[in-house]
Amino acid sequence: MSAVVSAMLTLFIESDVTANGGHEPPDVLRDLDRSSSRTSAEQQEESESALKKLKIGKGSINQLPAGMKATTINPARPNSQFDPFVTAFQKQIAASLNLPVEELTLYYSSSYSAARAAMLQAWRMYIVERKKLEMYYANPLRTLVIQEAAARGLVDLPGFFSNPLARHAWLRCKWVGPARGAIDEEKEARAAEKRMNMGLTTLAEETASMTGNDSDRVRQARALEQEKLKKQGLLKA
Repeated sequence: MSAVVSAMLTLFIESDVTANGGHEPPDVLRDLDRSSSRTSAEQQEESESALKKLKIGKGSINQLPAGMKATTINPARPNSQFDPFVTAFQKQIAASLNLPVEELTLYYSSSYSAARAAMLQAWRMYIVERKKLEMYYANPLRTLVIQEAAARGLVDLPGFFSNPLARHAWLRCKWVGPARGAIDEEKEARAAEKRMNMGLTTLAEETASMTGNDSDRVRQARALEQEKLKKQGLLKA
């Protein structure tokens, strides 16, 4: 919009002539002055007619009355400050959302370490919101579905209504959402391997964290693939 405004040529007629003396005002201004004593409709019509006489043509040379000059208005705006202005707002929005500004704008212009730190910081907030979704929506809805199925006899769940411990065991689950993703997958895979070797995490946790899949399904799928490859002679026994 600023560029459009800058492309417009606006002129203002300046005059140092007083109302009681000096040079005679031009016909346009005199017509506007006379129109004040007429009705509103006549004034509007006369004003529009007078304003139409003020035109700037291609290569036109206009002579103004003595004591008057045309002054252009420059609608210059500090366009160079637009990016810092927007960036400042983005930082405020990111801080209110507990997100790094890089994650909000999806623009990583710094080093690998800084980008990874921003991703990890954002992932902490995502985990908190995911836990809220599990606690207040997913788990209660799942509990109602299983409870109704058990009450109707659609599934056999011994001790579901009589034993609280058995009920808790039947309702226990772990929700696996989308994976966090990695900037450098090779480094992330090596770090996951070291964590498992040190006993800090399990294969299920690393599978869910890196791919968002269930480790049991991954193992079953790999076993089927290995068996098919052996039958087809593509894998040595």
